[in-house]
Amino acid sequence: MNYNLYSVKIEMKKKDSYHHGDLKNALIKAGTEILAKNGVSGLSLRKVAQKAGVSHAAPYAHFADKQALIAAISTEGFRQLYEQVLVVADEYAANPAQQLLETAWTYVQFAIDDPDQFKIMFSSVL
Repeated sequence: MNYNLYSVKIEMKKKDSYHHGDLKNALIKAGTEILAKNGVSGLSLRKVAQKAGVSHAAPYAHFADKQALIAAISTEGFRQLYEQVLVVADEYAANPAQQLLETAWTYVQFAIDDPDQFKIMFSSVL
């Protein structure tokens, strides 16, 4: 804390803090929603920023361009799928045949539960 000439406490804001919190994940979430609703042609970093409630320049702190954002959205989907498959694979580790069936079903269930994300993950946009 610093004090001015009148001995009033002044709190200095940390330069590395950001008011939004987890901006990168907020942008990925906003981008996923826009892609699902409007497709690739309806996606722009400016629209993603607007949906996330940040300045139009903010996404460029994390993504070089629209393609980089789409890659991050796809990567996040694969991360979620991987985590779900790991849980099921561990659960059925003692029975390899059942493990194969259950992990395959997890894959299908992921596509059913979140078809928009699944479509983004396997699109030819990248």
